[in-house]
Amino acid sequence: MADHITEAEALTARLQELYAVYAQSLQAEKPSFSRLFRHWLSYDPGKIDAASQALLDGVRGTTAQLVSLLETCEAPAPAALAAVRLLLEQDESAPTPAAALLFQAAAPECAPLLRFLTAEQLGIVRRRFLAKTPRSRMLPRERELLEQMDALLKESSS
Repeated sequence: MADHITEAEALTARLQELYAVYAQSLQAEKPSFSRLFRHWLSYDPGKIDAASQALLDGVRGTTAQLVSLLETCEAPAPAALAAVRLLLEQDESAPTPAAALLFQAAAPECAPLLRFLTAEQLGIVRRRFLAKTPRSRMLPRERELLEQMDALLKESSS
C-alpha cells in the first residue's frame, strides 16, 4: 500500500515536472497563441509545436499510468485529488497566455481520475472548476469534463 502511495506521489510530481519543463522551454521558443488555439479546436497534432505536443503527450501518458496504479490502491482518493487539482489549476500559474491556453487544453486529461474521488471531493473540484471557467467560456472538451463530473455526482447520490 505504501509503495502505491509513493508511486502515485511520484507520478503527480512527474506531472508538475512536465509543466515546469514546458515553462522553461518557453524561454527559448515562444509558441504562437493562435497556433495553439487552432490545435485546441481541431486536435490536429500538425498544428502544434514540439514542446507543446510533448507536454500534452506527457500529461496523457502520466495520467494513464496513474489511473492504472490507482485501480490497485485501497484508498486512491487522496492521490487522485492531488493530480486532478494539479491538472485543473495549472493554468493559473502559466508564464504566458499561450501557455495558459495549453494548460487549459490539458486540463480535461484529468477525466479518468475523477472516478477515484469521493463525492465530497468531486463536488469541491466541480465548484472550483466552474468558478475558474464559466460555462459560457468552456470549449467542447471542458463541457464534456463538466458533464462527466455531473454524471459521477448524480451516480454517487443515487
